[in-house]
Amino acid sequence: MNNRLSLIAKHIPAGASVAVGIVPIIILIVWFDVSRKVIGIGALSYVAGAMVIKFMLYDLFVVKFLHKKLSNKWLAVSQGVVSAFSELSAALCFFLFVVPRLTFAELIGFGLSAGSVEAIILPFMK
Repeated sequence: MNNRLSLIAKHIPAGASVAVGIVPIIILIVWFDVSRKVIGIGALSYVAGAMVIKFMLYDLFVVKFLHKKLSNKWLAVSQGVVSAFSELSAALCFFLFVVPRLTFAELIGFGLSAGSVEAIILPFMK
């Protein structure tokens, strides 16, 4: 009995994180009629910013130049700046060129789907 409870308790945070990623998306699609296309584009925006742009900037700039020169505190600050720049610049590009006109609900769906991707993959990262 205790083994089952500890096993369940061990997986509750991961399940909650996945639920935080999925439930709001379902609510936006079902109740607010947000297009699945907009949800997908928002998720793709996050992936483009976090996986493509951030990794390139991180590898080319932070690893090669800043790791040797900065303390841990300033290295963390620089990594935060790279992360914010890459994710937000990708979202801006998608807003300007892919989905330039969104309703308020679609705008929330776009941003929420980007955050949902992160909430869903977070428990699976080491």
